[in-house]
Amino acid sequence: MEKIRQMLEKQKIKYTYYDKWGIYFRAKWREHFASHLTLGEQERIGMLPHRYFGTFLWHVFSWEKKRYYVRETANEAFNKLSKKKCIIFHQFSEEVLIVDDARGLRAELFKQFPFDDIYIVDEAFTWSYNITHESSCGPYYAEASWTE
Repeated sequence: MEKIRQMLEKQKIKYTYYDKWGIYFRAKWREHFASHLTLGEQERIGMLPHRYFGTFLWHVFSWEKKRYYVRETANEAFNKLSKKKCIIFHQFSEEVLIVDDARGLRAELFKQFPFDDIYIVDEAFTWSYNITHESSCGPYYAEASWTE
């Protein structure tokens, strides 16, 4: 998250840093974007700890269990949003950044983090923009209200 913090500071985008809140926001993300799946289904597609898969929330998209936009369509959807307060968190970090005025956040800013698993959501979790560590997967954009 340090590199993301540096990028935000360079862009003069103010944020508040929180430590030890990552687990809370990952659970909240699952609640809004994967609640239509049972815990067993979430485990099978690698959203929960599993002995064969990594634990990645964005697997709900790569396994096509939720409707989404991908690549340029995802970037365009994210860029068109009227962003106010946003939350940025990482798949494997407890650090969370809350951006009170997120109008300056654009997909292009996150292209410099191709090996990270980053989640950006609005404060109500109505939409999500996700960067993945897999070059063939994502970025993804989805709205919580979209069905499979």
